[in-house]
Amino acid sequence: RGSAQFSVASTAKIGAPAAPTDDPALEPAILTAVSAIYDKAMVEASGGQLARYAAHRIDLDADGKDEVLVYLLGGNFCGTGGCTLLLLAPAVDGYQLVQQFPITQTPVLAAPERSHGWRDLLRHEAGGGAKSSFVRHGFDGHKYAQGKRITGAGMPPGDVLFAADLDFAQGVPLAPAK
Repeated sequence: RGSAQFSVASTAKIGAPAAPTDDPALEPAILTAVSAIYDKAMVEASGGQLARYAAHRIDLDADGKDEVLVYLLGGNFCGTGGCTLLLLAPAVDGYQLVQQFPITQTPVLAAPERSHGWRDLLRHEAGGGAKSSFVRHGFDGHKYAQGKRITGAGMPPGDVLFAADLDFAQGVPLAPAK
């Protein structure tokens, strides 16, 4: 996936997959967000292979509470352009979905710049004849809006949330809701 021209700097903070038991509210929130495209019948129809996910916690809005970015892996969530990325924010009863970013490739970064108090996000995009680039997303007060494309030979500054070498085997299995 993606172009080899973007490499992960050795000093970057790389997000490790979350263990399924370290936050009991996380998987129910993921399953709620994807319930329209991922359930027990869909898993059975695909030969029983569970999707997987990697999660990274980061305080994007500087309120002292971590939001969770979830990178979904598997046939229901990935295509030739990339995989689905979810942004979940803490809520009274667990997490609420802030946004889905379809066709996301790795690496994914949190930029040092902020929009409406939230750190900008950078997603890698490539394929379909388009040149490899990063797309900056700034928060507009309610959700992240797509902004300018950043092209070039290097990776833009920011904290790496999901590294370029993230693959299916690194993900946490995601059992569908019963």
